[in-house]
Amino acid sequence: MERQVDLARLLPDDVLAEVLRRVAPRSLAVSRCVCRAWRALIDDRGMLHADLLPHSLAGLFISYMNRLYAKFFARPSLDYGYRMPSDTIMDHCNGLLLLYDDWLYNPATDEVANLPERPTTPRAGMEFVTEHDVCSFLAFDPTVSSHYEVFLIPSVPWEEDIVKRAAGSAVLHSEWPPSPCILSVFSSRTGLWEDRSFSRQGEAAGTVADILLDQRSEPYRHAEYWRGALYIHCQTDFVMRISSSNSTYRVIKPPIRGTEVLSKHSEFFLGRSEKGIYYALLDNHRLRVWILDESCDQTHWKLRQDTDLGPFPSLSGDHGPWVLENVSSDYERKDEDRYEEQMEEEFEWNSDDDNIPPTNDMEEKCNAFMGILAFHPYKEIIFLDRSSRVLAYHLSSSKLEALGNLLPNGYVTMHVYVCSSFSYTPCRMRELLQTFK
Repeated sequence: MERQVDLARLLPDDVLAEVLRRVAPRSLAVSRCVCRAWRALIDDRGMLHADLLPHSLAGLFISYMNRLYAKFFARPSLDYGYRMPSDTIMDHCNGLLLLYDDWLYNPATDEVANLPERPTTPRAGMEFVTEHDVCSFLAFDPTVSSHYEVFLIPSVPWEEDIVKRAAGSAVLHSEWPPSPCILSVFSSRTGLWEDRSFSRQGEAAGTVADILLDQRSEPYRHAEYWRGALYIHCQTDFVMRISSSNSTYRVIKPPIRGTEVLSKHSEFFLGRSEKGIYYALLDNHRLRVWILDESCDQTHWKLRQDTDLGPFPSLSGDHGPWVLENVSSDYERKDEDRYEEQMEEEFEWNSDDDNIPPTNDMEEKCNAFMGILAFHPYKEIIFLDRSSRVLAYHLSSSKLEALGNLLPNGYVTMHVYVCSSFSYTPCRMRELLQTFK
């Protein structure tokens, strides 16, 4: 064995890495223990991590924007071991939480980090954008590195603000986003904010005046980080794909915007699931889901599902087995206790087992409020909110399940983030690797 290792040292790192990539995960973990050079090569290139990460859904982070404490929505029997933050969650990415006032929090380790003060100087081509017109998004992939980045993504403010700040209306005819697009990015490697220039590939989303057609109060929704790129759901429902590796960005326009009339209550939703980046549209109980295809240097949406959600079978039990954890006030505890008393415990939904609770033959018209909460990260399941009742809809079988109830009226605006089984810290990665020795 020692002679084989000595001979292997003669190979260039790229050649040795290509050989090791062809090894089964268990054998690769054993190879990692051969010597320090092999361990460094395997860890630096992330060859083993992706195979060891648990692909399991732990629950949903529920961040109510008019309440301080975030909640965790999950099965009560789950020992998730998280300490929920006493603050509003602004973004989440692979186990890290970005909290209000730029705090980073890892609920698995209870570690907290505060970002330095954000830059406030206007960026070139976006002089009319202030610090109040940006949203922050996390980019973190533990299978590649323990470091993370935070991007400040600008939005187009109201027209009167643009004219006042830009001292004229000519800016309304300029392209949006501009190219190059100067973004403020924080890197945990340096501990600093820096301006980065991203050139655009392809067309712009439109002019500033075109973006102003979107008058919704919350122009930004979810962002997803996948395969080294950050996908951000922006105004007028276009998706901005940012690639740090080559300092470029691309505008991905929505699949049907401008081709049909949508209701004023229609809702686009960006998410990540089993096959990559997904885009859902819920319009008058009609659910359509697309998958982003980026093969052959082309970018387009492929229709995955087109379903009418009403009427649908009524579900056994009114509440389901999931509950809200981290109830922070006496008022909320009373609500939670009331829901737990009403909760039926005849079954326990488990997304990994796909056990479907029985349904009745009766059908009910879905006239209640319906909204999209999140995508299951590893299976083609979409979570829906029907008047504070959480439902799981399976794209492959069109079956619907009741998971449980959220806290009732008074919680108007909420952001929902998917939580997998673990926060993938370097310590956790070492523990996983040790099991293969």
